[in-house]
Amino acid sequence: MNKIQYSPVYIGMYFLLVSAILAVQSTRYSAVMTVVYTTVWAIIYGIGLLCGWQYKNQGTKAFVIITNVLAVFALFVFLAGYEFSGVVECLIACLLWLQAGRNFTISLRRDIFYTYIVSLILILYASSISKETSFVFFIIFYVLAGMFTFMTEHIDERLSYASGGDRDILTKGMHLPVKGGVLSLMTLVVAAVIFLLVPMFPSPHVQAFPSVGGWFYRNVWQKGAKGEKKGAGRGENAILRLQGFKGAAQAGKGKTIKSAERKPSFKETYNGFKKKFDIASPGQCMLSNRIVFYLQADRPLYVRGKVFDSFNSRVWKSSGSGSETVLINKGLFTFDIFTFEKDAEEGGVGQVYTINKNMPDIIFAAYKPLNLWFPGDAVQKEYDLSLRAPGYLHSGTIYSVLSEIRDVDGRQTGGWEPLDRADLHRYLQLPARLPAKIKKLAWSIAGGKHSNYEKAEVVEHYLKTHYTYTLATIFEKPKGDLVSYFLFKRKEGHCEYFASSMVVLLRALHVPARLVTGYYAAHYNPITGYYEVRELDAHAWVEAYVNYAWITFDPTPGFQCPLPHRAHGYLIASALARYLKNRLRIAGMTDRENGWVKALQKTVTFFDRVKMFLKKVWMIFKESIWVWLKSIGIMGLIAVLITAVISAVVHFFLQPVLDLLRLKRMKHGDPEKFIIRCYWAMERCFKRKGVPRPRSCTPGEYETVLTVKYRHLAGQISTITGLFQLAVYGDYTLNTVDIKNAYQAYKEIDFGGHTGRK
Repeated sequence: MNKIQYSPVYIGMYFLLVSAILAVQSTRYSAVMTVVYTTVWAIIYGIGLLCGWQYKNQGTKAFVIITNVLAVFALFVFLAGYEFSGVVECLIACLLWLQAGRNFTISLRRDIFYTYIVSLILILYASSISKETSFVFFIIFYVLAGMFTFMTEHIDERLSYASGGDRDILTKGMHLPVKGGVLSLMTLVVAAVIFLLVPMFPSPHVQAFPSVGGWFYRNVWQKGAKGEKKGAGRGENAILRLQGFKGAAQAGKGKTIKSAERKPSFKETYNGFKKKFDIASPGQCMLSNRIVFYLQADRPLYVRGKVFDSFNSRVWKSSGSGSETVLINKGLFTFDIFTFEKDAEEGGVGQVYTINKNMPDIIFAAYKPLNLWFPGDAVQKEYDLSLRAPGYLHSGTIYSVLSEIRDVDGRQTGGWEPLDRADLHRYLQLPARLPAKIKKLAWSIAGGKHSNYEKAEVVEHYLKTHYTYTLATIFEKPKGDLVSYFLFKRKEGHCEYFASSMVVLLRALHVPARLVTGYYAAHYNPITGYYEVRELDAHAWVEAYVNYAWITFDPTPGFQCPLPHRAHGYLIASALARYLKNRLRIAGMTDRENGWVKALQKTVTFFDRVKMFLKKVWMIFKESIWVWLKSIGIMGLIAVLITAVISAVVHFFLQPVLDLLRLKRMKHGDPEKFIIRCYWAMERCFKRKGVPRPRSCTPGEYETVLTVKYRHLAGQISTITGLFQLAVYGDYTLNTVDIKNAYQAYKEIDFGGHTGRK
């Protein structure tokens, strides 16, 4: 087997592995812990590769013992970790220790590819779970390290065929720092252009749906359950670290697993998720830029959290008929909801939620949830189809939902849903002392409309166009009737004012309606493929009962309802520009004018200029080139295409014949010119067969490469190469016999040989 001869190969493998480890650690730990763990692994791998270089030169047996010991330790890590962590985590840890052991005895060129495969598995794993835009820099670092590694491997391969002074010439001729830097820069530029400007067509399915993980939630509603401690409350001994499905089963059986910390305080959480909701105090978290959860879905969504029906002009409550505990069945929760099977199959929209911040015991889902994959043995379903977990949602929890979503003029709805008379009465309740001017305003807005849908639509439009959205009102504490205060005095406010006013106006028009709180999940990150849902995306909207279905309406200005569908064929550049503009808008709301905001502004300006340039290019093409194409350009393009095809045919099929005829005509001429021409013809022949001669490769080195690949032609290759070296470098006088031998050897190579190995 070929041994590694070029020492920079070990440097390339080191940076390749360290970059992959850095990417993995960044997805699991904070920035400080990422640096600590990566430094530890970098030291371990650095020592191992240094020993590997020494083992290649000296064959030290102690390093073989270290490799075997670490291999056994890697197996122990997998088996022991399987009892305390997920299978994937165990495999990654095992892979890291196996590679750490293998580094001590790396000596063969094939080990380079094994190392590359390990690093590729690590970077793919990190890419699959990363949700941060900054992860793209880890990928760039990994790509640069990979390019350096393969360039050094290429030099090492060439060195394996060279000898003597050719080795020094080859090493100096490669100019690794210069050529490597230029090639890396060109590759990154081309990759960026392709990524940004080539249309991307997203997959029609949600990645890895359904997905469950992070923590396990035990049933706290079933008293006396096996393994349940007396007095265990919500969030206390109810949340257990999910150890894969095996650990989840153990937790469900009451096995002893360390419980999570006690229920944290949710003072900084949106107040719309509490039992009583004062619309004057939604919470200052609406100004926070922190990501609450990541959502994987094929469209933007209104994600429901809680539903309210009772209102006293200031505080919302839920006066429903209680809740129902739903137990897990065959790995999922299925809700007994009236739906047409055909509608469920056609309208199912999958969602995967990854919780990024400790949240109240609300399972967020788009309306109407059909199936839930949640890491627990029980959940609660409210009468309004909102869902609750056995404990607060811990950061790192992953769950999936399949919802039936119908579109009514693009508006989100859960499809046909019958209500009894008691439910209708509850959704028509008005405050006891509702001012007459509110009813008068409602009828002045929509009195001329006949259908409930038209009434809801016109009220929504009226609030969007006659009132102003602002977050300044969350700091105010007005007293009394807040709906009247908003409609007739303040005339601006946050979303809770708009949604509450619309519900009251609709109920005054005898249209059943309710207030819904949750999140406006519409900010798509084209780099990661996730919808990023932040605390400032906490939102309140309206569901109106129209034509036996709850239809979403959003009267708040600046919020699109109906939500736009995500394009199925678009430029990443335009999607990235929209994302950056949204981030810039958020930064203007939550952050001061600091350095990163200014950098973001410059980036957005750059994308806007690129967009304008592309538009100008398109207009020029449309107005001038397209006119030319329609007249004579198409025929010209066809002619160019035919010429290219003919040239390709001549090159691949007629060139050997032309070379042979040219050599036949030169047989009676100058022997030196004939031999040189014959060698060039042989080079073209092997280039067509996929083995071109590198510029840095001497004729002798090229001969070695060819004879290894085409052993049955070794004699003919040696004949032509030897005569060529005599013609160019030697003092030997060539004659007609040499011409005859070279001509016969070329005929056997180009017409009598085979393209495969023997």
